[in-house]
Amino acid sequence: MRTVRLSLTGMMLVVALGGLGGAAVAQDEPTVATGPEYAWVTLVSEDCVPGTGTEAYGYGDGFSWFRDRGFSCDLVFSDPRVSGTLTGVYRDNCFDNDRYCVYWNSEEIAGPDGTWTGGVWGTLRPEDPAATSMKVFSGTGAYEGLTFIVHGLGVLGEQDFYGLIYEGNVPPMPGLTTVE
Repeated sequence: MRTVRLSLTGMMLVVALGGLGGAAVAQDEPTVATGPEYAWVTLVSEDCVPGTGTEAYGYGDGFSWFRDRGFSCDLVFSDPRVSGTLTGVYRDNCFDNDRYCVYWNSEEIAGPDGTWTGGVWGTLRPEDPAATSMKVFSGTGAYEGLTFIVHGLGVLGEQDFYGLIYEGNVPPMPGLTTVE
């Protein structure tokens, strides 16, 4: 929907010319829908390093696991509220000798005016190496009452991330239904 407004200059021109049957009209750019606060964001850059902490790992017949490896990243998103230092604890389970993995992390982003805390779930396929991530964060401080959900896809450590900051909590999962 476009909004139309009579420009002040055009109106003065019409009045000055004695109202000779014309009007100057200008169009605004399309407007964004109003409502609860929201913002679409993209990752601009990240610089990650392994952290320190207790690490545990194990191997079995066609299975391996890794627990509690710390890491940190300096993130720059297109929205400064979710830019800052990300710290996290990494865990994974990998299957077969090909290392197809599922991972889950606890992460926190210390932003300029508050903190985002949440969880991450993802998969890793070593032959690309392709990784997918789904991250869900709740805001504190100046970000209280906001949720940040972001999805990543690409090479682990070099993923493209896209997400949404919105006002409100994470919606509860619906109940399962039976199809007969």
